[in-house]
Amino acid sequence: MDGMGQGSQDSQAGHDLDRKLSRTEASHAVTGLGWRYVLGDLRTEVLTGSLPLAADVAARAAALPHAEGHLRMDIRQDRVVLTLQTAEGVTPRDVELAHRITAVAEEFRLTTQARPEARCCPTPKRPRSGCWPTPRATRRASRPGRAGTARAR
Repeated sequence: MDGMGQGSQDSQAGHDLDRKLSRTEASHAVTGLGWRYVLGDLRTEVLTGSLPLAADVAARAAALPHAEGHLRMDIRQDRVVLTLQTAEGVTPRDVELAHRITAVAEEFRLTTQARPEARCCPTPKRPRSGCWPTPRATRRASRPGRAGTARAR
């Protein structure tokens, strides 16, 4: 009888790991870890200083149990940007993976750092390495005669 009870408890625990967290729950769950809740994802970056080290950190994160289907990575010259999300949104399983990925970074003597998405670039004209142009800057640059200079009359 105990074996049957244990199986239903394991099933319930698995279901709890897949429930969708509210924005507040997700944000509080990763506060202090170097992760941020941004637009339905948990995001962080690990500054590595080199592409080979960024690839090593990414490989170790990808090898974690249950990472497949939750983890997206963007390997750059001096960092790896990591994003966690399930199809339904952020779940306790994603939070658990954030803790595990933070531990992986610490094994390399590195830290996870929350990216300030809205303040990534100081100005659209002089973006820092690893920044994406804002939609507003992209629209301006794509208009004829408006490539960041004053229009001649």
